Amino acid sequence: MPPKPRTPAPSQSGRFNAVDADVVFQSSDNVLFSIHRKNLETHTGAFPPAEFKADEQEVVTLQESSETLDLLFQFIYPQRHPSLSDSTFEVLAPLAEAAEKYEAYSAMNICHIRMLKFLEANQHAEHIMSYAAKHGYKEVVDVAAPLVISMSIGSVIQILPPHLHLSWVTVFASKFNLHMVLYREQWKDNLHSALMKLGANNTHKCGSGNCEILSKLMYSLNLRALTLPMKDLVKEAYKGYNCGYCNANKFDKWAKEIDEMRKTSYDDVLFAIHKKNHEMNTGAFPPAEFEGDEEPVHLTESSETLELLFQFIYSQRHPSLSDTSFEVLAALAEAAEKYEVFAAMNICHLRMLLFLEQEQYAERIMEYAAKHDYYEVCDSAAPLIISMSIERAAEILPPHLFLPWMLYRQQWQNRLQDITAGLAITTYQSCHASCMANYNLVKSLTLKTFDNPQETVLENFNGCGQCTAEKYFLWAEWVVSMKDLPVEPFRSFIV
Repeated sequence: MPPKPRTPAPSQSGRFNAVDADVVFQSSDNVLFSIHRKNLETHTGAFPPAEFKADEQEVVTLQESSETLDLLFQFIYPQRHPSLSDSTFEVLAPLAEAAEKYEAYSAMNICHIRMLKFLEANQHAEHIMSYAAKHGYKEVVDVAAPLVISMSIGSVIQILPPHLHLSWVTVFASKFNLHMVLYREQWKDNLHSALMKLGANNTHKCGSGNCEILSKLMYSLNLRALTLPMKDLVKEAYKGYNCGYCNANKFDKWAKEIDEMRKTSYDDVLFAIHKKNHEMNTGAFPPAEFEGDEEPVHLTESSETLELLFQFIYSQRHPSLSDTSFEVLAALAEAAEKYEVFAAMNICHLRMLLFLEQEQYAERIMEYAAKHDYYEVCDSAAPLIISMSIERAAEILPPHLFLPWMLYRQQWQNRLQDITAGLAITTYQSCHASCMANYNLVKSLTLKTFDNPQETVLENFNGCGQCTAEKYFLWAEWVVSMKDLPVEPFRSFIV
């Protein structure tokens, strides 16, 4: 009987090999990852999973490949997280599922946003629809649904969780009527902190030393946090509890105070944060201005910004920021960079890309992206602001990016010269020999032409009586076609 082939000895991850790590994971392809348990505790919500079985050497075998785990574990350390901008779908899909399985919140957020990139190319729509519906990513479901609308009802039932079957049937019947697919965000940790502070302050003790109304109220509100107006929640929780000393108006006072605490930085709102969370989830907390005493530390950010920011340092599903306004996002993005809240940094720079569809924000987004080295965002913002003056560029760009900007801008200057040269030699037989329309148009062209080529041509079209509307359209189409020719991306000029 031939001997059984020997299992090759496990190899050690080149990235995760710290000698002081206290837990070792083994991938499905036999690679060991040495991880610090404290990072698992502060960055994930489901480590260890149910199938964890540690042997005598404390090696825990996981079902995921080394490629997936190498990416996943990068999200649980205080460092700049992978942006996944160049990841293939074959890499992203298993990472996204692993992130959900182990509740690696930072990875969960970035993965579901990156799924949208593949939907833009109409790729893997069924797979992405199944993933997004399974894990409650409404934003992704809304984009994927029109791409899979032709699927049979039987196929849909196979990929969607049961609670969405009825919604899909309604959508299927009315094509793109997606409003019935509803999701609710999970409860927010800031309310929990506010209620704990309320109890700790002991400000609502009634005349009876044994009154339990406050503790029962806090428990009840934690379970229903933020799904109803605070006054209604307090009133509901207060029902049936009376110690004889409490009066009927007490719940109104509680409701007002709790409401202030949850919406209540530079605007004098206190945030009670666990030290281990900011130590394990950020790279610059405490900031330089921290004095280290027991008094509150005053930050320059607003309560609105900090309330969002601190949600990224707890083991909970992080805000997706899908409905966040630009002003809120911009303030959060800068705070995330300042305090190196890596999970927030990653999602913020991706959300900035979406605001480039509104060109009025392009210059501010370019300034943010250049300052923090998000060259993917720079590449998308740069074509939208090529008419920006050199003086303004010097103001918003860091010194090491000014020369690359000038080289990038020169491409467009060369393109403009090609356009003017082409227009200058163009002749139109239907026009009078002394017509100045062509000359006037050439003279009017600047880099700002690229902001709206058709509008520029129309504004500067001053022909003779024999000029026809056809000439305008020919010129406008040609200028637009020249604009759309490819150029080297901004980052290609960065040394």
